[in-house]
Amino acid sequence: MRVSPKEIGADALNYKKIAWACVALHAVMLPLSWREIEEMVSGSKDIWAAAYYLRSSAVSGEESVGPVVGNYLLVGLLFVPMLMTGWMRKKIWFWVLLSLSAPWVLLIIFVNGRSNLVFLILALAYIYFSLGGRMSFRAGTVFALAFVAVLVVGNLLVGKIDAGIDDAWLEVFAQSAKGFFDYLLQGPILFSRYFEDPSRINPTWDALIFPCHVLEKFNLCVRPPLHQDFMAFSVRGDLGNVYSIFFSIYPKYGWFGIVLIMFLYGCWAGFHHARRDNGILHLLMGGFLFSAALLSVFSDMFGANAYFFLKLLFIVTGANLVFRKT
Repeated sequence: MRVSPKEIGADALNYKKIAWACVALHAVMLPLSWREIEEMVSGSKDIWAAAYYLRSSAVSGEESVGPVVGNYLLVGLLFVPMLMTGWMRKKIWFWVLLSLSAPWVLLIIFVNGRSNLVFLILALAYIYFSLGGRMSFRAGTVFALAFVAVLVVGNLLVGKIDAGIDDAWLEVFAQSAKGFFDYLLQGPILFSRYFEDPSRINPTWDALIFPCHVLEKFNLCVRPPLHQDFMAFSVRGDLGNVYSIFFSIYPKYGWFGIVLIMFLYGCWAGFHHARRDNGILHLLMGGFLFSAALLSVFSDMFGANAYFFLKLLFIVTGANLVFRKT
């Protein structure tokens, strides 16, 4: 019987070894991560205040955690999809996937907020369907609940809504839903306001900022601020600072840049999507690029996020070598 490329690509890794490597990684890094976080928040016992402090540090341009813990969380973004792939191929049990993913999920939302987990959830949905998962009521419910949980908990941790943990959950959910749709509409609205009057704001996003990410590690470059100034996006005067993917291209490169760079983004995503059955690297790269496409209404997750994709390339290539079946 002919073996399909999907079976070759998905079964090339030893998922039990990956699971044990995750156990070892958690055993070393969880105590180290917690100690570093405690030192940063000065031993605060209030989890909400600590999460708010970490997020505020990130927004102001400070490192929320050190490079060791930061890379541990980054590895989690890549190992969780690998574990889900192993579960879908019936190489590991569901409780193994859940128990090994949970520490990363909780730490990521506590340290980095909701954005990275939304990025991950959308990539997981892509991987699920790429590996033959069916669109069922159960699957839809699981992904929807995970998405809503991340949004609600993220809002509570960093005070994105007026309601708090002590308020009625219906009020928390209602405010979170309003915040989500406000956030969803900000990108096109605020970019159009910039387009009508470029003098309103000084743009600092850049689709081609990637070299500065690398040079910054050698103190040869300083990245411009990620967070833009606020502008009103509604008749009520609600403020936001989300400007869509076009804001990282148009101010510096004009319409020609939008056509060319967006075309290159499409080729990049299409390249990995067409090869997603050939191995875990293309599957994960395709998943995160799919997520980047959906999130382009908010910001540029392609070129401006190229440093993440470079790390993905090195980490997953290393995993392919270390955990490949012999």
